[in-house]
Amino acid sequence: GYGGMGGMGGMGMMGGGMGGGSSYADSMFRMTQMLEMNSIMLNQLQEHVTMTYMRFRDVACWIWALKDKVIKPDQPALAIQDLAFESEDARQAALKRVKQRVR
Repeated sequence: GYGGMGGMGGMGMMGGGMGGGSSYADSMFRMTQMLEMNSIMLNQLQEHVTMTYMRFRDVACWIWALKDKVIKPDQPALAIQDLAFESEDARQAALKRVKQRVR
């Protein structure tokens, strides 16, 4: 058959050709057309929102992975330093300094 809009256009032409009681048919046709346009717009909006969400999620995942890459190299250094600290307090203080630097 026809594409959605083509079919609608054909029906509109027939409605106009009827003459007499066509105003009601025309208003019905206009309302149907408006509803169809509305649903098309809603579909496009939904698609747009979905795409935006997907992109945002990709960026968030990328930043998360980047954060892991940036923080991970610090950890072997910490493991080596572990042996050098005199006490648990000194180790905690150094750990706090590193965490603040990362932030």
